[in-house]
Amino acid sequence: MLYHRILTSLPHEDERKALLQFYENQLARLNAGDLDAAEILLDQSGNNQRAAMAMLARAIYNLDEAITRE
Repeated sequence: MLYHRILTSLPHEDERKALLQFYENQLARLNAGDLDAAEILLDQSGNNQRAAMAMLARAIYNLDEAITRE
């Protein structure tokens, strides 16, 4: 799972549900035309599922647990 690859731990149940909800919300926004998959992916594939997954990956990378600070 993406979360595990980035943070090297498995998400708790509430985190897993929040991640799934975020993905589904972004996918719904893409399917509704509120967001443009081609702009998010920087290509012309227009694949909404890939774009929603890219947005999820960005969100995970921006978690405090993924950010290293000195």
